[in-house]
Amino acid sequence: MELIDFLDETCNLRRKSLAFKLMQTNYRPLPNAYDACVPLLLPDEKIKTAVYMPVNVCPAGCIAYPYSAGSGQRGILVVSNCRILFSKYYDGNHSFYEISADDITDVYYDTDPKEAYLRVNGRNVVFVVHDELLVVERLKKAVDELRYAQPEPEAAAPIQTNPADNMDQITEAIKNLKSLLDLGAITQEEFDAKKKQLLSLN
Repeated sequence: MELIDFLDETCNLRRKSLAFKLMQTNYRPLPNAYDACVPLLLPDEKIKTAVYMPVNVCPAGCIAYPYSAGSGQRGILVVSNCRILFSKYYDGNHSFYEISADDITDVYYDTDPKEAYLRVNGRNVVFVVHDELLVVERLKKAVDELRYAQPEPEAAAPIQTNPADNMDQITEAIKNLKSLLDLGAITQEEFDAKKKQLLSLN
């Protein structure tokens, strides 16, 4: 599927809402906005979802985040297999922001019966959206897939020990214990108990 197909898909989620019926043009990007976004996509990037919507872009560490529905600048928000990209085009000016999968530090999600709020915190930038429930649910699902699809660090391979080396160490320890027994530093019972313990390790 192409970017336009994903935009159409999320646009179709809105069809039942009154806002969509009154202002359909607010939910479809203008050709210039679309054309500015397409070259930003990487050749091997796989889109999970995309939507044309208002997004608040805040610096990381911002103290107060906007919460009102519809606030923010309109642009194309893309969640792919490697990042979240927001591209905005207005009056001949184009800018974009992104949060890579590795840079996502936290996600906050809240809903009510008709709307939802999603905040994705990155190391350098934060994306905040407050929109129709179905649209934001789809975004949240794609963000979760992006976050949790990243490979886990490989576990260290178990240390292989040579049984012969292990037996040599046990034999040496028993010899040391025998020396202590001969010197009278330990009793016969202590020697036998420790020897039994060492031999059970092999």
